[in-house]
Amino acid sequence: MSSRPSEWSEIAKLFGMLSLIFRDEGRTELPPFNTMPSPAVEAECDAWCQQLAWNLTDPPLPPPNIRSWMLARVISVSGLAQQLAAQHDTSPGPLSRQFIENLLIREWHGAMRDRWRLIADDSQAFSV
Repeated sequence: MSSRPSEWSEIAKLFGMLSLIFRDEGRTELPPFNTMPSPAVEAECDAWCQQLAWNLTDPPLPPPNIRSWMLARVISVSGLAQQLAAQHDTSPGPLSRQFIENLLIREWHGAMRDRWRLIADDSQAFSV
């Protein structure tokens, strides 16, 4: 991971690229509107996010049973980062494993899970 501070625009681009990989290579679509993942799927996504945080440069595709929810997570993070970049928010600092886990797990459970469709609809994640 980088030791230099990351800008929100760089983070948006990185997670936007991940969304394209998941969507195109994984032939994945977003989950249906007004749905929520089961607790088992959430737990599996959390574990997979921890693995992803170790290898963002050459990420494997998520397993098929969680792929659509992982797509929702990375699009949500990309959308959040785009919003923060547009607001000229302060740099979050180095892109560390812990920071990536915070975005993909803690932010998801804290607010993005309930608003993922709004964030995804507002995001330009598929047009990186």
